[in-house]
Amino acid sequence: MQDSLKRDGSRHIITLENSYTPEFGKGEFTYLFNTSIENYDAKGDASTYNKIMIELGITMDVTENVNMTLIAGLGSKEYDKSNPELGKTVDADISSLVAVVNWDKPFEYKSVYTTFKVGYEEEDANVDFYDKESIFTLLSLGYKF
Repeated sequence: MQDSLKRDGSRHIITLENSYTPEFGKGEFTYLFNTSIENYDAKGDASTYNKIMIELGITMDVTENVNMTLIAGLGSKEYDKSNPELGKTVDADISSLVAVVNWDKPFEYKSVYTTFKVGYEEEDANVDFYDKESIFTLLSLGYKF
């Protein structure tokens, strides 16, 4: 394997999460504006990349104990150096959609909550080998101390 393709490295992420609840909607909706910047510093220059994501979303109370959040994201990933096997630098466009439902005090169990999360993320690269598609679900049960 060529040294420029080594993938071991360090991942650095800065995330800014913002929310705004307008007064005109009686506080029924909260708008989310999130940005993240990632630098993956790999041992191989062709595996080192920078990534930026922007997410917009909305969160609302469905009932007194159920909250729902929808978030859509767009981003870009750019590798630093040309891949020697492909003869070009890899770039990818990223899109995502995530839904989260939080249920506080399910079945009237005090101090208990559950979360259900489902999402889809796609990376569409200029090289088919780097294309990715992820579908995920998560179900969690928590206890508030």
